[in-house]
Amino acid sequence: MNGPRPSTRDDAPDVRTVLLLEDDEELADMLAAELQRSHPRLRVCTAATLASALEEVERGWLDAAVIDRSLPDGDGLDLVRRLRSRGREMPFVLLTADATAASAVECLREGASDYVVKDAGALAATSRALTQLLGAEGSTPSRLVGRSAAIRKVRAEVRLYASSDACVLIEGETGVGKELVARALHDDGPRASAPFVAVNCGALPEHLVESELFGHVRGAFTGAHRDHPGLVELAARGTLFLDEVEDLPLALQGKLLRLLQEGEYRPVGGTRAKRADVRVIAACNEDLRGMVADRRFRRDLYFRLNVLRISVPPLRARLEDLPDLLAHLAGRSARGRPGYAGPSADQLEVLSCHRWSGNVRELANLVECASVHASRGGWPQGWAAALARLHRDAPTEPADPPESEETEQELDSSSDEERRALERLLARHRWRREEAARELGVSRVTLWRRMRRLGLSC
Repeated sequence: MNGPRPSTRDDAPDVRTVLLLEDDEELADMLAAELQRSHPRLRVCTAATLASALEEVERGWLDAAVIDRSLPDGDGLDLVRRLRSRGREMPFVLLTADATAASAVECLREGASDYVVKDAGALAATSRALTQLLGAEGSTPSRLVGRSAAIRKVRAEVRLYASSDACVLIEGETGVGKELVARALHDDGPRASAPFVAVNCGALPEHLVESELFGHVRGAFTGAHRDHPGLVELAARGTLFLDEVEDLPLALQGKLLRLLQEGEYRPVGGTRAKRADVRVIAACNEDLRGMVADRRFRRDLYFRLNVLRISVPPLRARLEDLPDLLAHLAGRSARGRPGYAGPSADQLEVLSCHRWSGNVRELANLVECASVHASRGGWPQGWAAALARLHRDAPTEPADPPESEETEQELDSSSDEERRALERLLARHRWRREEAARELGVSRVTLWRRMRRLGLSC
């Protein structure tokens, strides 16, 4: 958002200012108190109407807003729309009484970083959402770092599904953070105080999978000298996370299906079934639907696991999150060492052009490398060293894949006409590359490459 910064902002650089737009005076007071309790360096400005909110916006800089949809003089989203029509943007969290998925989708389409349902948990949920929005640490959603539409959608789905006991299937490439999403579902739900037990199905020897999951009784096999509780029992009243569930042996899939359908299982060598109170979350790297078609995965188990589904985007589909991810990962790698400085603009463009086949896990390794070098020569030297290694280790592949693979709308082939068309498009979006790329149906990196090729300022 553009606008003058009040002098108090410069005097206290750590203070953040947030607008709270809520017409229910009692709720507004409680929200303001909770936000300031959770964020001691937060300044909360309150407004009860759209008109008063606009006045507050004009008074000075605001870092973010918490906006109620239902107001005496209109929809709270009208504030965002009016600011956007003036070329001004402000990150915001939306308060709504409508808990439907359609409402959540509408909120995200309007640009909300998150939405909070006005129920008994609204105070804590608003604080958590604002913590993520302001880039602070220590809350569950802050593990899912970024402000892109793709990661906002994942956070909204986590918030929507966390309170349910239904199975969730998390899909995504290796390294995108599927276990972080599973932990967020657990930590943000009613089972948060109970165990979260994660098991990598592909890492267990096939002959031990059943015993590890369901346990065994004494004498069940050679070496079984005592009863052994399985992971299902250890996850009692909590969450069992089955990573790489596609590697679960076919012979065991039927037993997992019984656990999901009947809530019971039988330890290896046991004669009596045991009851289980556990929520199951599964994750896969492969296309389970294709495996079902090839009869490598049970169809009935697939449908039982796929009650709710979250698709975690690859890093190359959310490159606008790179600055936030770099800062987050650097803080974790540096273990509290002060003086963090992000990569230069040129270095960030290099990172944006990388394919990131290892996704966030690969990025974390790069940041760890930068952090080690930064401990001796500062962050500029650290990033230079990490980028040099990235270049050395990069697999041989085309640096610039054919745009036809991801382009849905082609510009005119004539360079002059294409340049003019691209200039008009960018001007219409006030040179916001993310919005222009979205209209074209290409990634932000592809748009940047076109701009560079046509000699347009990036």
